[in-house]
Amino acid sequence: MASRAYWVIAAGLFTATSVRAQGVASGPASWSAALARASAATVTLEVQGACCGASGSGLLLTHTGLIATSAHVIAGARRVRVRLSTGEVFDAVGTLSYAPRLDLALILIPGVGLPSAPLADSDSLVVGQRLLALGVPYGQGTTVTDAALSGVRTEGGVRWLQMSVPVSPGSSGGPIVNQQGDVVGLVVVGAAAGADLLNVAIPINDVRREVMRLAGKAPTPFVEMAYAGTASTLVGELTPAELSIEAAPEPVRAISDFDLDFRPLNGVVLYFEEQYAGPHRVRDSTGYVVSLAADGKLGVERDNSREWRDQGASTPLAEQMLRTRYVVGESNRSASAFTMRPLARAIPTDSWELHIEGGRYWYSSAEGVHEGEATAGVVPREMLSAVLAALPESLPREVHVSVLDAQANRSLDVTVQFGGHESRMILVPQDGRVCGADIPTRSVAVDVVKATRRTGADTVTVVVLARRPHVILGGAAVGMISSLKCVVIPGVVP
Repeated sequence: MASRAYWVIAAGLFTATSVRAQGVASGPASWSAALARASAATVTLEVQGACCGASGSGLLLTHTGLIATSAHVIAGARRVRVRLSTGEVFDAVGTLSYAPRLDLALILIPGVGLPSAPLADSDSLVVGQRLLALGVPYGQGTTVTDAALSGVRTEGGVRWLQMSVPVSPGSSGGPIVNQQGDVVGLVVVGAAAGADLLNVAIPINDVRREVMRLAGKAPTPFVEMAYAGTASTLVGELTPAELSIEAAPEPVRAISDFDLDFRPLNGVVLYFEEQYAGPHRVRDSTGYVVSLAADGKLGVERDNSREWRDQGASTPLAEQMLRTRYVVGESNRSASAFTMRPLARAIPTDSWELHIEGGRYWYSSAEGVHEGEATAGVVPREMLSAVLAALPESLPREVHVSVLDAQANRSLDVTVQFGGHESRMILVPQDGRVCGADIPTRSVAVDVVKATRRTGADTVTVVVLARRPHVILGGAAVGMISSLKCVVIPGVVP
Protein backbone atom coordinates (compact mmCIF):
# COMPACT_ATOMS: atom_id res chain seq x y z
CA MET A 1 0.00 0.00 0.00
CA ALA A 2 1.34 3.37 -0.93
CA SER A 3 1.80 6.19 1.54
CA ARG A 4 -0.78 8.99 1.81
CA ALA A 5 1.81 11.45 0.46
CA TYR A 6 1.97 9.43 -2.76
CA TRP A 7 -1.78 9.57 -3.22
CA VAL A 8 -1.66 13.37 -3.02
CA ILE A 9 0.70 13.31 -5.98
CA ALA A 10 -1.52 10.76 -7.74
CA ALA A 11 -4.53 13.04 -7.29
CA GLY A 12 -2.73 15.76 -9.23
CA LEU A 13 -1.84 13.33 -11.99
CA PHE A 14 -5.46 12.16 -12.17
CA THR A 15 -6.75 15.70 -12.58
CA ALA A 16 -4.35 16.29 -15.45
CA THR A 17 -5.38 13.16 -17.38
CA SER A 18 -8.22 12.83 -19.83
CA VAL A 19 -11.29 11.81 -17.82
CA ARG A 20 -14.75 11.21 -19.22
CA ALA A 21 -17.34 11.06 -16.43
CA GLN A 22 -20.52 9.15 -17.19
CA GLY A 23 -23.29 10.43 -14.96
CA VAL A 24 -21.05 11.24 -11.98
CA ALA A 25 -22.67 14.06 -10.09
CA SER A 26 -20.51 16.51 -8.21
CA GLY A 27 -20.24 14.86 -4.80
CA PRO A 28 -18.16 15.22 -1.68
CA ALA A 29 -14.44 15.77 -1.91
CA SER A 30 -13.93 12.19 -0.77
CA TRP A 31 -15.05 10.94 -4.18
CA SER A 32 -12.23 12.91 -5.81
CA ALA A 33 -9.70 11.25 -3.50
CA ALA A 34 -11.27 7.85 -4.15
CA LEU A 35 -10.93 8.35 -7.91
CA ALA A 36 -7.28 9.34 -7.55
CA ARG A 37 -6.44 6.28 -5.50
CA ALA A 38 -8.08 3.83 -7.88
CA SER A 39 -7.05 5.62 -11.08
CA ALA A 40 -3.35 5.44 -10.19
CA ALA A 41 -3.55 1.63 -10.19
CA THR A 42 -5.81 1.27 -13.28
CA VAL A 43 -3.98 0.29 -16.47
CA THR A 44 -4.70 -0.13 -20.18
CA LEU A 45 -4.11 -3.48 -21.87
CA GLU A 46 -3.35 -3.61 -25.59
CA VAL A 47 -3.73 -7.23 -26.67
CA GLN A 48 -2.31 -8.64 -29.88
CA GLY A 49 -3.70 -12.02 -30.95
CA ALA A 50 -2.88 -14.34 -33.82
CA CYS A 51 -5.20 -12.47 -36.19
CA CYS A 52 -6.16 -9.18 -34.65
CA GLY A 53 -5.93 -6.85 -31.68
CA ALA A 54 -8.12 -5.88 -28.73
CA SER A 55 -7.97 -3.65 -25.67
CA GLY A 56 -9.20 -3.67 -22.10
CA SER A 57 -8.45 -2.47 -18.61
CA GLY A 58 -6.63 -3.97 -15.66
CA LEU A 59 -5.81 -3.34 -12.02
CA LEU A 60 -2.37 -3.37 -10.39
CA LEU A 61 -2.61 -5.52 -7.26
CA THR A 62 1.02 -5.33 -6.10
CA HIS A 63 3.99 -2.97 -6.28
CA THR A 64 5.85 -5.62 -8.32
CA GLY A 65 3.51 -5.83 -11.32
CA LEU A 66 0.76 -8.38 -10.60
CA ILE A 67 -2.30 -7.30 -12.63
CA ALA A 68 -5.88 -8.57 -12.52
CA THR A 69 -8.07 -8.32 -15.62
CA SER A 70 -10.96 -10.15 -17.30
CA ALA A 71 -10.11 -13.51 -18.84
CA HIS A 72 -11.91 -12.66 -22.08
CA VAL A 73 -9.69 -9.57 -22.51
CA ILE A 74 -6.54 -11.68 -22.97
CA ALA A 75 -8.16 -14.73 -24.58
CA GLY A 76 -6.04 -15.66 -27.61
CA ALA A 77 -3.30 -13.17 -26.71
CA ARG A 78 0.16 -13.62 -28.14
CA ARG A 79 1.43 -10.33 -26.75
CA VAL A 80 0.04 -7.93 -24.13
CA ARG A 81 1.31 -4.36 -23.74
CA VAL A 82 0.38 -2.55 -20.51
CA ARG A 83 0.18 1.23 -20.17
CA LEU A 84 0.24 2.66 -16.64
CA SER A 85 -1.56 5.80 -15.48
CA THR A 86 1.88 7.47 -15.42
CA GLY A 87 2.33 6.80 -19.15
CA GLU A 88 4.95 4.08 -18.62
CA VAL A 89 4.58 1.09 -20.95
CA PHE A 90 5.53 -2.52 -20.17
CA ASP A 91 5.34 -5.73 -22.17
CA ALA A 92 3.69 -8.33 -19.94
CA VAL A 93 5.82 -11.38 -19.13
CA GLY A 94 2.97 -13.88 -19.29
CA THR A 95 -0.12 -15.31 -17.61
CA LEU A 96 -0.17 -16.56 -14.02
CA SER A 97 -3.82 -17.57 -13.88
CA TYR A 98 -6.54 -17.93 -16.51
CA ALA A 99 -9.99 -18.68 -15.05
CA PRO A 100 -12.76 -18.34 -17.68
CA ARG A 101 -15.42 -19.50 -15.20
CA LEU A 102 -14.71 -16.38 -13.10
CA ASP A 103 -13.82 -14.34 -16.20
CA LEU A 104 -10.58 -13.55 -14.33
CA ALA A 105 -6.96 -13.52 -15.45
CA LEU A 106 -3.78 -12.58 -13.62
CA ILE A 107 -0.76 -11.40 -15.61
CA LEU A 108 2.67 -10.08 -14.66
CA ILE A 109 4.70 -7.08 -15.83
CA PRO A 110 8.36 -6.45 -14.89
CA GLY A 111 8.14 -3.57 -12.42
CA VAL A 112 8.98 -2.44 -8.90
CA GLY A 113 7.50 0.36 -6.84
CA LEU A 114 4.38 0.48 -9.01
CA PRO A 115 1.15 2.06 -7.72
CA SER A 116 -1.03 -0.74 -6.34
CA ALA A 117 -4.67 -0.64 -5.34
CA PRO A 118 -5.95 -0.76 -1.74
CA LEU A 119 -8.42 -3.64 -1.44
CA ALA A 120 -11.58 -3.72 0.69
CA ASP A 121 -13.65 -6.62 2.01
CA SER A 122 -16.27 -7.26 -0.67
CA ASP A 123 -18.30 -9.41 1.74
CA SER A 124 -19.16 -6.24 3.69
CA LEU A 125 -21.01 -4.60 0.75
CA VAL A 126 -24.72 -3.86 1.12
CA VAL A 127 -27.33 -3.59 -1.62
CA GLY A 128 -27.94 0.05 -2.57
CA GLN A 129 -24.40 1.13 -1.68
CA ARG A 130 -23.00 3.79 -4.03
CA LEU A 131 -19.96 2.69 -6.02
CA LEU A 132 -17.79 3.86 -8.92
CA ALA A 133 -16.59 1.78 -11.88
CA LEU A 134 -13.31 2.81 -13.55
CA GLY A 135 -11.80 1.78 -16.84
CA VAL A 136 -9.67 2.96 -19.74
CA PRO A 137 -11.64 1.76 -22.79
CA TYR A 138 -9.70 1.83 -26.05
CA GLY A 139 -6.91 3.69 -24.27
CA GLN A 140 -8.79 6.96 -24.72
CA GLY A 141 -8.72 8.15 -21.11
CA THR A 142 -10.21 7.07 -17.82
CA THR A 143 -13.97 6.62 -17.71
CA VAL A 144 -15.93 6.77 -14.46
CA THR A 145 -19.41 5.29 -14.07
CA ASP A 146 -21.55 6.24 -11.08
CA ALA A 147 -23.53 3.19 -9.98
CA ALA A 148 -25.06 1.38 -7.05
CA LEU A 149 -24.91 -2.24 -5.99
CA SER A 150 -28.28 -3.61 -7.07
CA GLY A 151 -27.70 -7.18 -5.94
CA VAL A 152 -25.38 -10.13 -5.46
CA ARG A 153 -26.23 -13.05 -7.72
CA THR A 154 -24.86 -16.56 -8.09
CA GLU A 155 -24.79 -18.47 -11.36
CA GLY A 156 -23.06 -21.79 -11.82
CA GLY A 157 -21.54 -21.54 -8.37
CA VAL A 158 -19.91 -18.16 -9.16
CA ARG A 159 -20.86 -14.95 -7.34
CA TRP A 160 -21.27 -11.67 -9.23
CA LEU A 161 -21.86 -8.13 -8.01
CA GLN A 162 -24.79 -6.73 -10.00
CA MET A 163 -24.48 -3.02 -10.85
CA SER A 164 -27.36 -0.63 -11.50
CA VAL A 165 -26.02 0.63 -14.86
CA PRO A 166 -23.80 -0.88 -17.58
CA VAL A 167 -20.18 0.19 -17.93
CA SER A 168 -18.35 1.11 -21.13
CA PRO A 169 -17.16 -1.69 -23.43
CA GLY A 170 -13.37 -1.82 -23.13
CA SER A 171 -13.56 -1.22 -19.35
CA SER A 172 -13.39 -4.95 -18.59
CA GLY A 173 -10.85 -5.57 -15.84
CA GLY A 174 -11.12 -2.11 -14.31
CA PRO A 175 -11.87 -1.63 -10.60
CA ILE A 176 -15.13 -1.05 -8.74
CA VAL A 177 -14.40 1.19 -5.74
CA ASN A 178 -16.22 2.42 -2.67
CA GLN A 179 -16.25 6.01 -1.41
CA GLN A 180 -12.95 5.46 0.41
CA GLY A 181 -11.23 4.53 -2.85
CA ASP A 182 -10.82 0.87 -1.84
CA VAL A 183 -11.44 -1.72 -4.52
CA VAL A 184 -14.43 -4.01 -3.93
CA GLY A 185 -14.69 -5.68 -7.33
CA LEU A 186 -13.36 -6.08 -10.86
CA VAL A 187 -15.48 -5.02 -13.85
CA VAL A 188 -16.69 -7.78 -16.18
CA VAL A 189 -18.11 -6.98 -19.61
CA GLY A 190 -19.29 -9.89 -21.76
CA ALA A 191 -18.91 -12.62 -19.15
CA ALA A 192 -20.24 -16.01 -20.21
CA ALA A 193 -22.35 -16.40 -17.06
CA GLY A 194 -25.66 -15.17 -18.52
CA ALA A 195 -27.39 -13.49 -21.41
CA ASP A 196 -27.31 -9.94 -20.10
CA LEU A 197 -24.34 -9.47 -17.77
CA LEU A 198 -22.86 -6.26 -19.10
CA ASN A 199 -23.08 -4.74 -15.64
CA VAL A 200 -21.47 -7.16 -13.21
CA ALA A 201 -18.21 -7.37 -11.30
CA ILE A 202 -16.11 -10.10 -9.71
CA PRO A 203 -15.99 -9.64 -5.91
CA ILE A 204 -12.46 -8.61 -4.94
CA ASN A 205 -12.36 -11.34 -2.27
CA ASP A 206 -12.60 -13.91 -5.09
CA VAL A 207 -9.66 -12.19 -6.79
CA ARG A 208 -7.73 -12.40 -3.51
CA ARG A 209 -8.38 -16.13 -3.31
CA GLU A 210 -7.06 -16.66 -6.83
CA VAL A 211 -3.91 -14.67 -5.99
CA MET A 212 -3.31 -16.83 -2.91
CA ARG A 213 -3.12 -19.86 -5.21
CA LEU A 214 -0.11 -18.46 -7.07
CA ALA A 215 2.80 -18.76 -4.62
CA GLY A 216 5.79 -20.15 -6.46
CA LYS A 217 4.15 -20.31 -9.89
CA ALA A 218 6.10 -18.97 -12.86
CA PRO A 219 4.21 -17.04 -15.56
CA THR A 220 3.38 -18.87 -18.77
CA PRO A 221 4.38 -16.96 -21.93
CA PHE A 222 1.32 -15.92 -23.93
CA VAL A 223 2.45 -17.88 -27.00
CA GLU A 224 2.36 -21.09 -24.91
CA MET A 225 -1.13 -20.49 -23.50
CA ALA A 226 -4.15 -22.70 -24.24
CA TYR A 227 -7.17 -20.43 -23.84
CA ALA A 228 -10.00 -22.92 -24.33
CA GLY A 229 -12.01 -24.30 -21.40
CA THR A 230 -14.59 -23.18 -18.88
CA ALA A 231 -13.10 -24.25 -15.57
CA SER A 232 -10.88 -22.15 -13.34
CA THR A 233 -7.40 -23.40 -14.15
CA LEU A 234 -3.93 -22.41 -13.04
CA VAL A 235 -1.57 -22.33 -15.99
CA GLY A 236 2.17 -22.90 -15.96
CA GLU A 237 3.85 -26.30 -15.75
CA LEU A 238 6.28 -27.40 -13.09
CA THR A 239 9.79 -28.36 -14.12
CA PRO A 240 10.95 -31.87 -13.14
CA ALA A 241 12.71 -30.38 -10.11
CA GLU A 242 9.41 -28.88 -8.94
CA LEU A 243 7.30 -32.04 -9.07
CA SER A 244 5.65 -33.00 -5.79
CA ILE A 245 7.37 -35.58 -3.61
CA GLU A 246 5.28 -38.72 -3.14
CA ALA A 247 2.91 -38.37 -0.19
CA ALA A 248 3.99 -39.92 3.09
CA PRO A 249 1.85 -42.74 4.51
CA GLU A 250 1.66 -41.32 8.05
CA PRO A 251 -0.69 -38.39 8.88
CA VAL A 252 0.51 -34.81 8.87
CA ARG A 253 1.76 -33.69 12.30
CA ALA A 254 1.23 -30.15 13.55
CA ILE A 255 4.26 -28.00 14.28
CA SER A 256 3.20 -27.91 17.96
CA ASP A 257 3.88 -31.68 18.16
CA PHE A 258 7.63 -31.11 17.83
CA ASP A 259 10.34 -29.87 20.14
CA LEU A 260 11.45 -26.78 18.21
CA ASP A 261 14.98 -25.52 18.87
CA PHE A 262 15.69 -22.05 17.48
CA ARG A 263 19.14 -21.71 19.06
CA PRO A 264 21.08 -23.07 16.04
CA LEU A 265 19.68 -20.11 14.02
CA ASN A 266 21.80 -17.66 16.01
CA GLY A 267 24.30 -15.97 13.67
CA VAL A 268 22.86 -17.47 10.46
CA VAL A 269 23.14 -15.20 7.40
CA LEU A 270 21.71 -15.95 3.93
CA TYR A 271 22.53 -13.77 0.93
CA PHE A 272 20.62 -14.22 -2.35
CA GLU A 273 20.69 -12.40 -5.67
CA GLU A 274 17.41 -12.44 -7.59
CA GLN A 275 16.67 -11.70 -11.24
CA TYR A 276 13.10 -10.64 -12.01
CA ALA A 277 11.41 -10.50 -15.38
CA GLY A 278 12.79 -7.42 -17.09
CA PRO A 279 15.81 -5.42 -15.95
CA HIS A 280 15.30 -5.58 -12.20
CA ARG A 281 17.68 -7.33 -9.81
CA VAL A 282 17.43 -7.70 -6.05
CA ARG A 283 20.05 -8.26 -3.40
CA ASP A 284 18.41 -10.08 -0.49
CA SER A 285 20.09 -10.59 2.89
CA THR A 286 18.54 -12.29 5.92
CA GLY A 287 20.17 -12.66 9.33
CA TYR A 288 19.03 -14.24 12.61
CA VAL A 289 19.83 -13.42 16.23
CA VAL A 290 18.57 -15.61 19.10
CA SER A 291 18.48 -14.23 22.64
CA LEU A 292 16.40 -14.19 25.83
CA ALA A 293 13.50 -11.77 26.18
CA ALA A 294 12.92 -9.70 29.33
CA ASP A 295 10.66 -12.43 30.76
CA GLY A 296 13.34 -15.08 30.22
CA LYS A 297 11.70 -16.64 27.17
CA LEU A 298 13.63 -17.35 24.00
CA GLY A 299 13.34 -14.72 21.29
CA VAL A 300 14.26 -14.95 17.60
CA GLU A 301 14.96 -11.79 15.62
CA ARG A 302 14.88 -11.99 11.83
CA ASP A 303 16.30 -9.05 9.86
CA ASN A 304 15.69 -9.02 6.13
CA SER A 305 16.97 -6.31 3.76
CA ARG A 306 16.28 -6.13 0.04
CA GLU A 307 17.91 -3.73 -2.41
CA TRP A 308 16.26 -3.18 -5.81
CA ARG A 309 18.33 -2.00 -8.78
CA ASP A 310 18.33 -1.98 -12.55
CA GLN A 311 20.70 -4.45 -14.13
CA GLY A 312 24.15 -2.92 -14.43
CA ALA A 313 23.18 0.22 -12.48
CA SER A 314 25.50 1.43 -9.73
CA THR A 315 22.76 3.22 -7.79
CA PRO A 316 19.92 1.25 -6.12
CA LEU A 317 16.32 2.13 -6.95
CA ALA A 318 14.89 1.31 -3.54
CA GLU A 319 15.56 -0.61 -0.36
CA GLN A 320 13.28 -2.66 1.87
CA MET A 321 13.70 -3.55 5.54
CA LEU A 322 11.63 -6.16 7.40
CA ARG A 323 12.45 -6.82 11.04
CA THR A 324 10.52 -9.44 13.03
CA ARG A 325 10.88 -10.33 16.70
CA TYR A 326 9.28 -13.67 17.64
CA VAL A 327 9.06 -14.77 21.29
CA VAL A 328 8.59 -18.49 21.82
CA GLY A 329 6.27 -19.68 24.59
CA GLU A 330 2.88 -21.11 25.42
CA SER A 331 1.32 -18.00 23.88
CA ASN A 332 3.66 -16.97 21.08
CA ARG A 333 3.97 -13.25 20.48
CA SER A 334 5.69 -11.30 17.74
CA ALA A 335 6.22 -7.85 16.27
CA SER A 336 7.10 -7.05 12.65
CA ALA A 337 7.97 -3.74 11.00
CA PHE A 338 8.34 -3.25 7.23
CA THR A 339 9.59 -0.21 5.30
CA MET A 340 10.25 0.32 1.60
CA ARG A 341 12.23 3.49 0.89
CA PRO A 342 12.88 4.97 -2.59
CA LEU A 343 16.46 5.95 -3.43
CA ALA A 344 16.75 6.84 -7.10
CA ARG A 345 13.32 7.55 -8.58
CA ALA A 346 9.74 8.39 -7.65
CA ILE A 347 8.84 5.09 -6.00
CA PRO A 348 6.25 5.40 -3.21
CA THR A 349 7.40 4.82 0.35
CA ASP A 350 5.58 1.88 1.90
CA SER A 351 5.44 0.71 5.52
CA TRP A 352 3.42 -1.45 7.90
CA GLU A 353 3.58 -2.97 11.36
CA LEU A 354 2.17 -6.22 12.77
CA HIS A 355 1.80 -7.27 16.41
CA ILE A 356 0.55 -10.64 17.67
CA GLU A 357 -0.13 -11.20 21.35
CA GLY A 358 -2.74 -12.79 23.60
CA GLY A 359 -4.70 -14.42 20.79
CA ARG A 360 -5.15 -11.14 18.88
CA TYR A 361 -3.23 -9.31 16.17
CA TRP A 362 -3.01 -5.67 15.10
CA TYR A 363 -1.96 -4.64 11.57
CA SER A 364 -1.17 -0.98 10.91
CA SER A 365 -0.36 0.67 7.57
CA ALA A 366 -0.81 4.00 5.81
CA GLU A 367 -4.40 2.94 5.11
CA GLY A 368 -5.32 2.49 8.77
CA VAL A 369 -5.38 -0.19 11.46
CA HIS A 370 -7.29 -3.46 11.56
CA GLU A 371 -7.21 -6.26 14.10
CA GLY A 372 -8.44 -9.79 14.39
CA GLU A 373 -8.13 -13.11 16.14
CA ALA A 374 -4.81 -14.97 16.04
CA THR A 375 -5.57 -18.66 16.34
CA ALA A 376 -3.59 -20.71 18.83
CA GLY A 377 -0.13 -21.59 17.55
CA VAL A 378 -0.28 -19.23 14.55
CA VAL A 379 3.04 -17.67 13.49
CA PRO A 380 3.63 -14.55 11.35
CA ARG A 381 4.09 -15.45 7.71
CA GLU A 382 7.60 -13.99 7.60
CA MET A 383 8.71 -16.44 10.35
CA LEU A 384 7.68 -19.63 8.51
CA SER A 385 11.25 -20.32 7.37
CA ALA A 386 12.54 -19.92 10.95
CA VAL A 387 9.96 -22.37 12.30
CA LEU A 388 10.95 -24.96 9.69
CA ALA A 389 14.62 -24.38 10.53
CA ALA A 390 13.89 -25.23 14.19
CA LEU A 391 12.44 -28.69 13.47
CA PRO A 392 14.24 -31.71 14.97
CA GLU A 393 17.49 -32.95 13.47
CA SER A 394 15.69 -35.94 11.99
CA LEU A 395 13.06 -34.30 9.83
CA PRO A 396 9.50 -35.70 9.82
CA ARG A 397 7.85 -36.81 6.62
CA GLU A 398 5.21 -34.06 6.81
CA VAL A 399 4.45 -31.11 9.07
CA HIS A 400 1.55 -28.66 9.33
CA VAL A 401 2.02 -24.95 10.13
CA SER A 402 -0.63 -22.25 10.59
CA VAL A 403 0.65 -18.83 9.44
CA LEU A 404 -0.99 -15.42 9.64
CA ASP A 405 -1.40 -13.28 6.53
CA ALA A 406 -2.47 -10.10 8.33
CA GLN A 407 -2.82 -7.99 5.19
CA ALA A 408 -5.43 -10.44 3.86
CA ASN A 409 -6.95 -10.81 7.35
CA ARG A 410 -6.74 -14.61 7.39
CA SER A 411 -4.73 -17.59 8.58
CA LEU A 412 -3.21 -19.95 6.03
CA ASP A 413 -2.67 -23.68 6.47
CA VAL A 414 0.76 -24.69 5.18
CA THR A 415 1.83 -28.33 4.80
CA VAL A 416 5.50 -29.11 4.22
CA GLN A 417 6.57 -32.55 3.01
CA PHE A 418 10.22 -33.61 3.20
CA GLY A 419 11.85 -36.00 0.71
CA GLY A 420 15.20 -37.69 0.27
CA HIS A 421 18.72 -36.49 0.96
CA GLU A 422 21.28 -35.40 -1.62
CA SER A 423 24.56 -33.50 -1.71
CA ARG A 424 24.79 -29.93 -2.96
CA MET A 425 27.60 -27.36 -3.30
CA ILE A 426 27.01 -23.98 -1.64
CA LEU A 427 29.15 -20.86 -1.24
CA VAL A 428 30.43 -19.71 2.15
CA PRO A 429 32.59 -16.64 2.92
CA GLN A 430 36.31 -17.27 3.04
CA ASP A 431 36.55 -15.62 6.46
CA GLY A 432 33.50 -17.58 7.66
CA ARG A 433 31.68 -14.58 9.14
CA VAL A 434 30.25 -12.06 6.63
CA CYS A 435 28.08 -12.46 3.52
CA GLY A 436 27.26 -9.82 0.94
CA ALA A 437 28.02 -8.49 -2.52
CA ASP A 438 31.64 -8.91 -3.68
CA ILE A 439 32.60 -10.98 -0.60
CA PRO A 440 35.24 -13.65 -1.44
CA THR A 441 33.70 -17.12 -1.11
CA ARG A 442 34.61 -20.78 -1.37
CA SER A 443 32.52 -23.86 -2.20
CA VAL A 444 31.61 -26.56 0.32
CA ALA A 445 29.44 -29.67 -0.01
CA VAL A 446 26.45 -30.00 2.30
CA ASP A 447 23.70 -32.56 2.83
CA VAL A 448 20.31 -31.17 1.79
CA VAL A 449 16.70 -32.35 1.67
CA LYS A 450 14.17 -31.46 -1.02
CA ALA A 451 10.77 -30.44 0.28
CA THR A 452 7.40 -29.39 -1.10
CA ARG A 453 5.41 -26.62 0.56
CA ARG A 454 1.65 -26.69 -0.05
CA THR A 455 -0.64 -23.74 0.64
CA GLY A 456 -4.13 -24.52 -0.58
CA ALA A 457 -3.80 -25.70 -4.18
CA ASP A 458 -0.24 -24.36 -4.54
CA THR A 459 2.85 -26.55 -4.31
CA VAL A 460 6.34 -25.06 -4.27
CA THR A 461 9.63 -26.97 -4.16
CA VAL A 462 12.39 -25.78 -1.82
CA VAL A 463 15.74 -27.16 -0.69
CA VAL A 464 16.61 -27.14 3.03
CA LEU A 465 19.73 -27.99 4.98
CA ALA A 466 19.50 -31.58 6.23
CA ARG A 467 20.99 -30.71 9.64
CA ARG A 468 19.37 -28.27 12.05
CA PRO A 469 18.94 -25.38 11.45
CA HIS A 470 17.03 -26.53 8.36
CA VAL A 471 17.37 -23.18 6.57
CA ILE A 472 15.98 -22.83 3.06
CA LEU A 473 18.85 -22.76 0.57
CA GLY A 474 16.80 -22.30 -2.60
CA GLY A 475 13.30 -22.34 -4.05
CA ALA A 476 10.89 -20.87 -6.58
CA ALA A 477 8.96 -17.59 -6.76
CA VAL A 478 6.64 -15.95 -9.28
CA GLY A 479 8.57 -14.42 -12.19
CA MET A 480 11.93 -14.66 -10.43
CA ILE A 481 15.20 -16.62 -10.58
CA SER A 482 16.97 -16.81 -7.22
CA SER A 483 20.62 -17.69 -6.64
CA LEU A 484 22.18 -18.29 -3.21
CA LYS A 485 25.48 -16.38 -3.29
CA CYS A 486 26.65 -16.85 0.27
CA VAL A 487 25.60 -18.44 3.57
CA VAL A 488 26.91 -18.36 7.14
CA ILE A 489 25.74 -21.16 9.45
CA PRO A 490 27.88 -21.23 12.60
CA GLY A 491 28.68 -24.69 13.93
CA VAL A 492 27.24 -26.50 10.91
CA VAL A 493 28.96 -25.31 7.74
CA PRO A 494 32.75 -25.00 8.15
